[in-house]
Amino acid sequence: MFDTLGVVPILTNAGIAVLPAVLAGISSVVMQLLKPRETLALCRRKPHVPVIAGVVLAVAAGGIWWLTLSKDLAARTVPATVAKTDWTAVALQILREEKLAGRTLPAANTQPIPTPSAGAFNRRGNFLRNGHLGGPAPLGLQPLWEYKSEGSSYYLSDVAVDNGRIYTAGILQDLGTFYGVLTCLDARGQKIWEVTQAGKEPLKGFFSSPSLSADGKNLVIGQGLHTDKGCALMCFETATGKLLWSQKTPLNHIEGSPAVLGDLAVVGAGAIEDEQGKVAEGPGVVLAVRISTGERLWEYPVIDPEGAPAIADDGTVYIGSGVNGHAVVALRSETDAELKKLGQPRLLWTTKVDHPALGAVTLVGDKLLIGIGLGDFVKAAPVPAGKAVCLDRKTGTVLWQTPLGDAVLGAIAVVDDTAYAPVRSGELAALQLSDGKVLWRQAVSGKAPLLASPAVAGRYVYAVANDGTLAVLQRSDGKILETTQVNSPTIPGQDGFSVSSPVVVDGRLYVGSETGGLRCFVGGKETP
Repeated sequence: MFDTLGVVPILTNAGIAVLPAVLAGISSVVMQLLKPRETLALCRRKPHVPVIAGVVLAVAAGGIWWLTLSKDLAARTVPATVAKTDWTAVALQILREEKLAGRTLPAANTQPIPTPSAGAFNRRGNFLRNGHLGGPAPLGLQPLWEYKSEGSSYYLSDVAVDNGRIYTAGILQDLGTFYGVLTCLDARGQKIWEVTQAGKEPLKGFFSSPSLSADGKNLVIGQGLHTDKGCALMCFETATGKLLWSQKTPLNHIEGSPAVLGDLAVVGAGAIEDEQGKVAEGPGVVLAVRISTGERLWEYPVIDPEGAPAIADDGTVYIGSGVNGHAVVALRSETDAELKKLGQPRLLWTTKVDHPALGAVTLVGDKLLIGIGLGDFVKAAPVPAGKAVCLDRKTGTVLWQTPLGDAVLGAIAVVDDTAYAPVRSGELAALQLSDGKVLWRQAVSGKAPLLASPAVAGRYVYAVANDGTLAVLQRSDGKILETTQVNSPTIPGQDGFSVSSPVVVDGRLYVGSETGGLRCFVGGKETP
């Protein structure tokens, strides 16, 4: 155990503590220099002695200068505008950093480095959206490390993990304006590279989450927050953070995460609405780009395609149509020239639904699931309503729809025969995949909205509420086993807007936070 009181005297009285040793070193050197013959002989026998003596004299001179300066400064009056150092706070921060670094967490030193993921990394890892990339499921969560660059927040996007690297997108706020930051870390939370500009222009804020190509060499991400215009789909080299290409939309922002399959990246660029919810500029478009070259392959008008699309193995693209759209759309992914040759239209089918379809599309076999509802990530609807909807992906036929009382905005996660839907009212709902029957419902943190997608690993479900509460639930019945905070222990969340969804890989849980940066948790216990 560390004794925090024991740290402060060492920091505040460092000069007094080292003074005897400094004086002893000075005495030894001076006594030796008074005997030149013996000194010369000693130097011939041991050439390293002059170097050591020089170092001792330099340290001694520096110590004397520092003590003299400290005495002189102490005699002066400190201006009112100069803040005094709180050495107690410094000591506590040192202890906290040591703990986060794993020095006092035995479990942290035994955690394996995350292994490479198979295939492309799409939002939540794959189109099942369950946020589990393999390995044990941690229980008894403890912080291993956190990363936060100055002025940055990482509470809107999910991480991508591949080959021992963690990629995260965040926002920087300056005088009321939001900018973007894209960061690559190693498995120990150390920065490899960080990008805040595209050429000479600052990046726009990120709500989109990064996706990775199957070879792990390219990171594709959408740019822009809801009021941003002239945004772009961007591709960065994962090794260096170099911008490889950028494809701008006419007006729209890209808040949804791109879907990647082979050399194809597809993303929706959403509409900009006024305060009454009417389209102000640009109704929306779905954009397809070739990853290797940045070539714009095609675009297709869809009303407000805000959520993350999914691409089936046959190349069919599925995406929701949000405010003013109220639909789910299936599109062919061939180029315009290929479709003309085949005599086929871009649109495969459209299925109308009761509310805006703002959630990410989840694919499982021949089914697709999506959350719909009134309200959005910022505002609740005056009269809430929402459903989880399951469709036949070949025909668009609605197989079942389960009313959940409020909007389902986060991605629905699927494991085995169960779907887990995050509800804006604050509940996590477990649904039977075959017919949508509610198996259980559990409030994660009172009435705090649940906007982030859950991660499902082993026997547990991990869910983050809007107030930053991270809960571990039992998959079988929804019982909450433990909770912790993703925000900083010393700085609580201010806006109550934690949307970053947890990702679990090899016993580690990664999640962004409003005030704690990107955080990595490990378990005191681990289960399959």
